Amino acid sequence: MEGFSIKIGKKNLILTWISYDLYHNEHKILSLLINSLRCIIPYNIDSKILKKMNLDQVFLKLWQDYTSQNPSAYKIHALFSDQGEKVVNDHIAFRTFNHERMNIEVLVRPFIERGYMAAGHYQFKNKHLHAMHFELPGRANAPRVFISELLLNNFSPWLQEQIHQSIDKVNTDIWKSDELIFSGNVFGVPSYNIYEKLRIESEYAAWLYIHGFRANHFTVSVNSLNGFRGIEDVNKFLKDNGYLMNSKGNLFSGFIAGSADKIFESTDYYRN
Repeated sequence: MEGFSIKIGKKNLILTWISYDLYHNEHKILSLLINSLRCIIPYNIDSKILKKMNLDQVFLKLWQDYTSQNPSAYKIHALFSDQGEKVVNDHIAFRTFNHERMNIEVLVRPFIERGYMAAGHYQFKNKHLHAMHFELPGRANAPRVFISELLLNNFSPWLQEQIHQSIDKVNTDIWKSDELIFSGNVFGVPSYNIYEKLRIESEYAAWLYIHGFRANHFTVSVNSLNGFRGIEDVNKFLKDNGYLMNSKGNLFSGFIAGSADKIFESTDYYRN
């Protein structure tokens, strides 16, 4: 069974489906590492291809990669579509490290080139994260782009060393290319032991070490669903179809750092 997190605002109700089903079952950990080999995408994307892609094609490519790793997301999308709903994506999220080769400024380039502008800065002190979100002026239904980066200096020398070693293995051309957002695991075949030790310090670092550069989550704007009277109906609909939900918490609007921890925790490893 999969899980979801809910963000509720006076103007925006957002359903975020949890990323990467492989994180949610103890007996699938070995499968995670085995399947990660499939995530190591050969870096042979022609840069001219991305330059020719319009914004919708960029998001479609990210969605296709995401659903290939998270089939439950495709099923949920289909559940709403089968109800006659047009699913509106409120935002898409990415993860990275605050390293000069791959920080937020590097990751956001393809969106800046398509007109996106910075719209907010956030600090997640408990998670040791800095984040920004970006919006496309003049296009109301364009998904917002939310990018967070792990503050490496806040962690142990061992974690910093492992991450820096992983970064140094990567062909430097990757960091200069706008295709980074599609590139998946660029760090090479992961080590289970390193993954386990990273997870103790930071689930975020462990996730990024395994999955690399791809969408961490897509969202559903609940306010854009016409056939549901409110968030309670959406919750019941998902539960009736076998999906777990986390606590809704309190009302808020926008991206509020203190209220977003559950979304970051949605990819944490846990035992049933």
